[in-house]
Amino acid sequence: MSDTNETFPYHEYRVGYLGQLFFQDVLQMKVPKQLDLLDFFYPNLLVEEIPSDGNTKTEARFNDASCMIQAVLYHDQYYVGGSKRVTQIAGRLLGTAKGSQEKERATARMIQKATTDLLVKHPDIVRFLRDMNIERLSILPEEILGRFIDSVSHYINTTNAYYANMTEEDFLQTAFPFQVETFEALSTDLYYQWSLESIESLGTVWTWLTLAALLRNEVLRLHLTYLSSLEPRIREDDQRITKDDIKKYGSFYDGDDLDKRFPGIEWYCDRCGEHLNEQTGFDDHLHIWTCQKCGYDNVISLDEIYYCDKEYEAGEAPVNKEDFGRALKERQEEIASHKKDKKTDT
Repeated sequence: MSDTNETFPYHEYRVGYLGQLFFQDVLQMKVPKQLDLLDFFYPNLLVEEIPSDGNTKTEARFNDASCMIQAVLYHDQYYVGGSKRVTQIAGRLLGTAKGSQEKERATARMIQKATTDLLVKHPDIVRFLRDMNIERLSILPEEILGRFIDSVSHYINTTNAYYANMTEEDFLQTAFPFQVETFEALSTDLYYQWSLESIESLGTVWTWLTLAALLRNEVLRLHLTYLSSLEPRIREDDQRITKDDIKKYGSFYDGDDLDKRFPGIEWYCDRCGEHLNEQTGFDDHLHIWTCQKCGYDNVISLDEIYYCDKEYEAGEAPVNKEDFGRALKERQEEIASHKKDKKTDT
């Protein structure tokens, strides 16, 4: 990742900084006003348009039930009017809040949590944001895209250095607190996607940045839900056997890879969530596997196998060892029986 723009002043994850980066430094145009900037980065997530003829000024308002700012379009721009509360909330979300605007801290946190809840439950929204950013970058002229790449590269490196030198206490005392765990998870996703060097990965990096700048520490929940590509860690169509099914019918296995230590088990890195089975040289006979993406040492043992991600995250007990062993033994006997029958037939 290059680091050429020595004059770039931004060093924290803030939506306002990203707005200045994209519009002022890259496109070299005026940065949109508060609500227009929020709607540009997060269409239909934070700002809801109030039906209007486009020529009537109506004061914006905040809907506590929907956790959305409601405003009219006046001459193609969202109009705030005299709504001090909306201005304060928007300032907090953008990361430009000062003085009395701190009074809307709790409201901003409520919005961040509600937005994260929505993104966790609906992968299609996350895909829309990612694909929107990929499309926006793909149509940029080569010179402007190059400027964007240099600016984002410098921004990530500068921000990484800024946070990396902080202690846990420093993190919590910043104007817009960021947890160490959140920072480390986000950095892993950003640097991995950047290393792929494609327009798709660049758009994904930009999406992670915009989400982190808006959601702050809530973005850790997205990291636990989505891979660095912003695809769900568990496929939406994955009809997994539940713990209740196992209790009722017992474990079973119908695969043929019995040369493995733990047949049928998919392993994921406990730090970055990458699929370990697909990494070059992965062998589940090893007791420790170092993730080739983030360098984390993962323990490979029966004690680390759970029925599902939710039970792992809840700290519930792993699979029943005797039941797991019985299922494999039954499959071995089944395969041996099939081979015997086939040999008899011939």
